[in-house]
Amino acid sequence: MPSTSKLRTNLPSEITLYSENHRSLLLDTSSDDGSQESEESEAFLQECRIVRIYIFNALKKKKQGDSVDYEHIIHQLKAPPNSSDALPPQRLLFWIMGFSQNTSLMNISFRPLVKAIIDMDWITHDENILRKFLGFLRSLICAHSCYAMEALKMTIRKFTRDNTAFVNTEPDFGTAHDKDIFSTNLHRIVKVLINATESWGSSVFPIVEREFPHMQDSRLALVNYIKNLLLMIGYATDLRSKVLQLIIERILLIDTEIQGSIEEAEEAEDEIEAFDLRLYFNNCKPEAGVITNKVPKGISSDIEMSDDKSDMDMNEVSSDFELESEESDLDDNTGGVVKIDARDMMEKLDCCMKLLFDYLYYGDKIPMSKATDTNDAFQDLMRIFSTTILPTFKSRYTQFLLFWHISLNESFLETFIATLFSNLLNEDCPQGEKISSALYIGSLVARAKFIEERTVRSCVKMLVTIGRQEIVLVQHDVYGSDPDKYGVFYSIAQALMYIFCFRWKDLVAKENKEFNQDQNGGFKNIVQDHIGHLKWCSEIEGFEDLITSPLEPLKVCAPDIVKQFVRLSGILRFSYCYSLLSKGKRCIMPNRVAGDEQGEAPMRLDQFTFFPFDPFRLKTSQCYLNGLYREWEEVNLADENE
Repeated sequence: MPSTSKLRTNLPSEITLYSENHRSLLLDTSSDDGSQESEESEAFLQECRIVRIYIFNALKKKKQGDSVDYEHIIHQLKAPPNSSDALPPQRLLFWIMGFSQNTSLMNISFRPLVKAIIDMDWITHDENILRKFLGFLRSLICAHSCYAMEALKMTIRKFTRDNTAFVNTEPDFGTAHDKDIFSTNLHRIVKVLINATESWGSSVFPIVEREFPHMQDSRLALVNYIKNLLLMIGYATDLRSKVLQLIIERILLIDTEIQGSIEEAEEAEDEIEAFDLRLYFNNCKPEAGVITNKVPKGISSDIEMSDDKSDMDMNEVSSDFELESEESDLDDNTGGVVKIDARDMMEKLDCCMKLLFDYLYYGDKIPMSKATDTNDAFQDLMRIFSTTILPTFKSRYTQFLLFWHISLNESFLETFIATLFSNLLNEDCPQGEKISSALYIGSLVARAKFIEERTVRSCVKMLVTIGRQEIVLVQHDVYGSDPDKYGVFYSIAQALMYIFCFRWKDLVAKENKEFNQDQNGGFKNIVQDHIGHLKWCSEIEGFEDLITSPLEPLKVCAPDIVKQFVRLSGILRFSYCYSLLSKGKRCIMPNRVAGDEQGEAPMRLDQFTFFPFDPFRLKTSQCYLNGLYREWEEVNLADENE
């Protein structure tokens, strides 16, 4: 290839660095001197013709075997922005106009030139240049549709490099306002390509899926890619369901990967950084139709972390306690174990969750987004929950997307709970999903502040009813506790104990509540003299039968939950269970995978020790849960004698 200096001599001398006066004509800038404007307009048109002819001749000569001018054009297009060979903005404007007028010649044999044009960093250029590039794309794809998918693929690959999600991550990249402009410009390009692609719905998603970064890729690449996907489905609404599912599936992989290294994850909880991360930065007023930085109702901009510790803190009861097992710890030489960077993975998960929360909250307030019904988003989340999240064992954070979203609308909450109970009652539902459904009900009712007393009581009544039905079904085949056979029953019993520990005040009969109420209608600390007078609501009747049943749930359910329930139920004189604990050893929980006789998917026999809504420790996205999540509160007695 000839040297750069030699290549320059092949350009016509008329192609020069054009003046700002010529460029101002494109911007419709008026001139006081009519004759001067006329002369400059003529000069501008003349220069456009020169560039168009030069490009035309370069393409023609390339076909004839002379590629010097053609290669020079590509060389300049590929030149780094700050190099001496890079095209100045003024000259680039005329080049892109010249390319647009020659698109009919750019068949597949000119693919290197087309790739060089598309791969340029158009999003940082001014509005004039960007509009000319968008015109070029439309003209190119109209003339040669074969370029549409390749151009889209190249642009989607830029999603990982579009560093506009973080504040002050890269100061030289510009202000928040600049980042909004760059981000919007990128999606203007994507939108043109999607609209120009025939049957694009079936063609675009495979590209999106294939280009999705791996969980071990950098945090910036992963977060920027997800951010751009969420912006894309704002206008490419036919892709929304598939893309949302893809994003949640990928962050679920990170979530479960973290839980596989739980000791490292717990150590990293206090070390992870809180990032100033937003889906869109624009500070315009709400009526302007764009997002503001106003914190949503019920959300605090401050991150609240509870440091309160009691003798037994139910906030520390989690899915991660060590199960008793007949087997010793894994041998140190066990192969196939890959050590992960827990802090890095948690920060990736945290940032991805924040973007998803932003998308669900702000939705169509983001520029270019079409109006989106919150019901549509909820239906997408419910489908993803049923097919992806619910069957996944030991995810800790991903399910909080549903937790937050159902707090927006009571009908969402009712639908979510009804779906979980439907799983419990469905004979065709796999046992593992039934167990998870019961535990989701227990954890949600216990932890969600937005769930009212009547819903707590109705859920307890339904769980008790289903639990008693389980006992009836197996009453002639009971020989003590058996986690293998009666996992659904144990998950129901544990859900009830968990709810009782957190929501016992909502289960006290209304006629007793005049004993100790404060001005807000809540209980004060229980006084020992009144403790024996408490009566319980009718919905909880039969719960004690489950606890004292021959299936012996106190020997199987999570030890910390059992211990707290036995203590609390004794204090409140609801039930005395200490004698049941002393009748024998706890059942050894097999920590293995078992298959179903009918060929069901394998289930974890320790699955019912899962707590779906454990305390949320991710610092960047935690703001969405402030005010919605119930922390553990100790029961205080004036004179507690144990």
